[in-house]
Amino acid sequence: MGRSKIKVELIQDHKKRKSTLVNRKAGLVKKISELSILCDIKACMIIYEGNYNHQTWPKDPNKVKEVINLYKNQLPFEGRSKRGKTLSNYFENDQKKRAVIKVEKYPTWDSRFDYLSAKELQNLTGVVEKRMDKAKGKIELLKSMNVHIGSSSLSSTNMGLQLDEPNYYSVAYI
Repeated sequence: MGRSKIKVELIQDHKKRKSTLVNRKAGLVKKISELSILCDIKACMIIYEGNYNHQTWPKDPNKVKEVINLYKNQLPFEGRSKRGKTLSNYFENDQKKRAVIKVEKYPTWDSRFDYLSAKELQNLTGVVEKRMDKAKGKIELLKSMNVHIGSSSLSSTNMGLQLDEPNYYSVAYI
């Protein structure tokens, strides 16, 4: 059997309210502690009961201040809404995400190049330039044959195109 639903409203009985507060606070402290450990995040919790009576987690006030400062320095404080994003922030973040996707999809540098010597990089540059020239020549050949690149009528079988190198098409002479 499950628990019955409780009404979320002020508990009128003072003793019952105090005992509920103590139990719920202990549960919250346990939950935030577990969350911090399991997810390896920095978290803090402040429970303010009034009359300068408050409880913090973690107990060390310097750690609480550190997390609060991390939060404050994250965004301009005035621009925050209740959900943490304004409409302008949403679009800025969206543009940043798209830029990251473009960089990942079309990288300009491969980390494997970091380990090449200057001579090896020069050789690689020469190979890339030769392949680019070869590709340009093939494009010119196709243009001279009045083949529209990207046309739906162009197929590798009806034009005699064969794939001889990765990402390059050449005309097969029959």
